[in-house]
Amino acid sequence: METKVLFKDDFLTVEVKDGKIAFDFHSIGRLYDTNCPLTAAAIINRTVYSRNKDLLKIEIKDYMDNVDIKTFIYWITGGNQIWPSESSVIYKYAYEDLLEVDIIKKLINDALKSNTIEDALKAINKYGYLVNSIMLETFLE
Repeated sequence: METKVLFKDDFLTVEVKDGKIAFDFHSIGRLYDTNCPLTAAAIINRTVYSRNKDLLKIEIKDYMDNVDIKTFIYWITGGNQIWPSESSVIYKYAYEDLLEVDIIKKLINDALKSNTIEDALKAINKYGYLVNSIMLETFLE
């Protein structure tokens, strides 16, 4: 199957290959790639790419079968700035609790309805300040 490049610059490549969307980040402190459009949106939301009109127009609705909720929640709750790693024991237990939080459930539900990266960013930002508040309360307890 042919590879179709949707976006490319020195720090990010978005392409469709073998029927899956692939996001390859080259500048978030380490190389990182994902096939999950919501994880990519969560990472993009923390970068200057969140204002890139070409990137925001990319359609993701046909790739929602590749959504990885655990990794998405990892990144929307602070990613590698908050958690030791996605595979850490502390995140494993926190993830189970975070899945029960109504705001997180609403964010996931809205994000899953996204047609474009821009839609996903809107869902993330709609609830972002509440997610930040939850994280602050959790770590201040």
